[in-house]
Amino acid sequence: MKNIILFILFFLGGANMVHAQDNNYTIRASIDVAYMFCDFKVNGVSSFDNRRQTFVDEGIVSTNTNVQILAKNGMNTIEIEVAPLSWFEPNKTNNDSHFFNKNAFCNINIYQTNSITNENQKITDVNILIGKDGVPQAYVNNKVDTSVEVIFSLSKNTKEVLFNKIRNVIGDFEYPKNVKLTKFKKNIELKNIPDWIWIKSDDFDESKLPELKLAYQELWDAFNEKDISKIRKLNYHANEAWALSSNSTEEKIFESYSITERVRDQSSKMIEITWDNFIPVVMNDRKMVKMIYKEDFSYSPITMIYLNDKGKKLLYSFSPIFSFVNGKFIPVI
Repeated sequence: MKNIILFILFFLGGANMVHAQDNNYTIRASIDVAYMFCDFKVNGVSSFDNRRQTFVDEGIVSTNTNVQILAKNGMNTIEIEVAPLSWFEPNKTNNDSHFFNKNAFCNINIYQTNSITNENQKITDVNILIGKDGVPQAYVNNKVDTSVEVIFSLSKNTKEVLFNKIRNVIGDFEYPKNVKLTKFKKNIELKNIPDWIWIKSDDFDESKLPELKLAYQELWDAFNEKDISKIRKLNYHANEAWALSSNSTEEKIFESYSITERVRDQSSKMIEITWDNFIPVVMNDRKMVKMIYKEDFSYSPITMIYLNDKGKKLLYSFSPIFSFVNGKFIPVI
């Protein structure tokens, strides 16, 4: 029976004893995208992408995402990477020509909300539209945004996994090879940002990879032992950061991951970590790092199988981002 896969993506966070801080503002981005692939990044960390919608819903998504948790006081960088939907067609031909739908767009509006009055204040917006020449361009207030740097690049390619696969079948259209991306990069100044713990963390380098694996293994062991208290404790700083940046509580944030439900499910079973199947992704000027599954970047080493009420196999993957703080890697997002 074909597996039904559940993706639980967890990709932001980090705080320095944030329960002792006040936060009178939150900073978020509203996102509207259609007919194109769009990946929105803050300081090099992907905060949103519509990959799953590119081959089922014409890439159409309206949502919002947390910007503050990835930002620092002062200058920050936002990036919007776009590509034509034709790259993601399940039955695409060998024709290398890829053109944008003339109606494609990806609109990002970054705004600050006063936590006391609930008043919103616009910080900036970037609207990616397709010009008459078929080329994407960044606009602000209906004019070309001259503050945006345009960069052309190729997507990071997946690699085949031969042993201990998380997914048995992955369509070529899910992660097409050598996708030609157009990146729009803009610097924005932000304030009213809490003192996140990752800001003063040590930079990641390859010599720290063994310690990163130890941090993942400790979290994996807690999942495997079904130790809810330890899982929550290990992820506490990330939970607190999410709570502080979204007017929530640490408890509610932890509950939102459905970890307790998944771990206590008698059918759940952790997938053993095969380190050769994972690669590190370094972000935010080397302040953040996570490990991703080489064949499908949605998955982390913390992945389990469980059965739904119809007996079908599902996958649950918990994917925190780590920083090296006080001699140890801890989840910060």
